[in-house]
Amino acid sequence: MTTATATFAVDPLYPHPDVTERYIHYFGTVTITPSTDVYAAGGLALVFSGIPSSGAPAWVEFAEEVLALAGYKFVYVRSTGKLALLQSAGSAAPFAEFGNSAIPAEISTGPIRCRVTFRKGQ
Repeated sequence: MTTATATFAVDPLYPHPDVTERYIHYFGTVTITPSTDVYAAGGLALVFSGIPSSGAPAWVEFAEEVLALAGYKFVYVRSTGKLALLQSAGSAAPFAEFGNSAIPAEISTGPIRCRVTFRKGQ
């Protein structure tokens, strides 16, 4: 099986970044490859498409707006640049990292709202 990846795309409703004195904020969605792909321990590679920055983001924030995503939490791991998937379901420990198994269909079918912040000049 193939290891899943996560891709950020700029939201077409907000195609221009919000630029402040020190930071550039992009609003968009993250999509995860199909549910036949596997989640690898430590997180998924997070690809930033359509962003003219070569550096790592200073901040990444996710919003689980879809009810089907209840019980999951998405966390950006700065040290690795990966998207970690945490799960709190049934008897699982509260928000333990998702195991090495296929990505759940509810995660791979819908986009996850996201804000990505870069420092200017990167």
